[in-house]
Amino acid sequence: MVVNAADLAIYTNWLAKPSTIPAKTTEAFKRAGLNKSDIARQYGEQQVLVWRRSYDTPPPALAADDPRCERGDPRYARLAKDQVPLTECLKDTVARVLPCWND
Repeated sequence: MVVNAADLAIYTNWLAKPSTIPAKTTEAFKRAGLNKSDIARQYGEQQVLVWRRSYDTPPPALAADDPRCERGDPRYARLAKDQVPLTECLKDTVARVLPCWND
């Protein structure tokens, strides 16, 4: 595999800042326009901890017609609507990614 200097710089910068990689649930709520404090007030601190620490409990789903929903993203236009999840937990992600990884 050949790696050019530009790729290496991006990779190095990414490794240098692991704190910029949000937790799965935090990222989902950010996409929904909410921060962790808002979610804790709405659902309770304990429920937020369940979503953040669990393997198989997804956060609340977006409505399919929500403008923040990725189903309307042109990058996913070739996929069937049911192939773009409205919510996802780590277990769902593993089930979706492993077949591609193993091929």
